[in-house]
Amino acid sequence: MRAGPIALAAALAGCNSIYGRSVALAPEPCAAPLPPCAITAQPVVGDWDGDGRDTPGLFDRGRWCITNRREAGDVCIGFRWGAAGDTPIVGDWNGDGGSSPGWFNATRWSLKDADRDGNPADFGWGVRTMQPLAGDWDARGRDTPGGVQDAGDGVAWSLSNHNSGGGVDHTFGWGAAGTIRLVGDWDGNGTDTPAWYRSGTWTFSNVNSGGGVAAAFQWGGADDTPFAGDWDGDGFDTVGLYRNGAWSLSDLHIAALSGTQGPAEVTTFRWGTP
Repeated sequence: MRAGPIALAAALAGCNSIYGRSVALAPEPCAAPLPPCAITAQPVVGDWDGDGRDTPGLFDRGRWCITNRREAGDVCIGFRWGAAGDTPIVGDWNGDGGSSPGWFNATRWSLKDADRDGNPADFGWGVRTMQPLAGDWDARGRDTPGGVQDAGDGVAWSLSNHNSGGGVDHTFGWGAAGTIRLVGDWDGNGTDTPAWYRSGTWTFSNVNSGGGVAAAFQWGGADDTPFAGDWDGDGFDTVGLYRNGAWSLSDLHIAALSGTQGPAEVTTFRWGTP
């Protein structure tokens, strides 16, 4: 059975891990660490405490482990939202400046804290075959659904500006088939736009439309999982890599990395897994 709002609140209280903008987060390092997530957990990132900086998290078959630091340490904050088989989605659904969890499964979206009163949203949007994504497509300060899937040799993008079922607000083609897709605010203008990754090659766009490439560089390998976030709170999303509990984060802007062999300086640490 999936956790609802009441079950989630009980879970948070029971494990002494606190989630939400209205409550101070548990201190780290903590006196009573929680068990780590499994080595097979999926990496996620979010601004869990609303301080403007994204930090790591893991999704382990419905269990979330999160931290407000970018360094090694214990798992001090954990909760349940979703179940095995769900795809984790993170975003600021209500525009309050903090990230909240969500999940996607077979066109169904379930978002925690979808409005300022803390109510969840549960709706259908998209198609089963798409890779779900979330971003601020219209610079309104709220993240909403997106979906991407291969279309021949290219990639088809569909974006919605609403956290509810219904139509598609924007469609375009951009990218290469067979790649990992991600989104971020690469130029600091408040709008999230596409990127793709394949075996260490990163390619970025600064517009939600078909067209050219804003930046590209090499960093990582085929066994790494790419992700993006604003690690230093400067309003620009930058890149990171995850592999088997090891995190690598770069603060360098995408434009500065274009045409290079990747960042010369990165923050690296292990967190969240045994």
